[in-house]
Amino acid sequence: MTAPATTTTPTGTTARTATTRTAAPEAAPEAAPKALYVYGIAPAGVRTPASPGVDGAPVRLLTGSGLCAAVSSAPVRLRPRRRDLLAHQAVLDELAAQGPLLPMRFAVLSPRPDALLDQLRADAVPLSRQLEEVRGCAEFNVKGTVVPGHFADLVRRDQTLRSLALRTRRRPDYEANVRLGEALAQAVRREARRAAREVLDRLTPLAVRTAPGRT
Repeated sequence: MTAPATTTTPTGTTARTATTRTAAPEAAPEAAPKALYVYGIAPAGVRTPASPGVDGAPVRLLTGSGLCAAVSSAPVRLRPRRRDLLAHQAVLDELAAQGPLLPMRFAVLSPRPDALLDQLRADAVPLSRQLEEVRGCAEFNVKGTVVPGHFADLVRRDQTLRSLALRTRRRPDYEANVRLGEALAQAVRREARRAAREVLDRLTPLAVRTAPGRT
């Protein structure tokens, strides 16, 4: 922007002396939208979870196409700390208590709010169908662990293991211990596979859907 400067002489005449220039103020750059941490997707109309999210951030809902995504600001550094894992689960628990929910795993991010809303619009039909499929259902993750005394019981029931254990006691050495350990590990894997089949055989008739995991 320019502005002419003038002076008045003693004789009353006006003389133009100089022109000053000032730069127009630059517009402040817009802050880039922060990445979002995504907890899950639910039907529109659910209440916003009161539990704080990951890194203590407040949770809010982005709504579009009959769906909503529970999100919070993504932390600068995202690590699987216990308090953040518990926060993630607490938000999901509040949403699941209100109805069907498609939960996200820990550390799912979206670059921008508009990108997430675009995704909701693009996938509205399959996401809505999946929500209806899980309505009224609960998901259980079934795990097994070795009970105390299992190894000794396994050796008693397995002739090969009993023979190896007896030889190792009589002539203990490194190779004998390795052979016994390998045989025991193989027997435990067999038992784990058998137990997994038995659990699935009993639970599958009671479930809408099952998904076996790693043994």
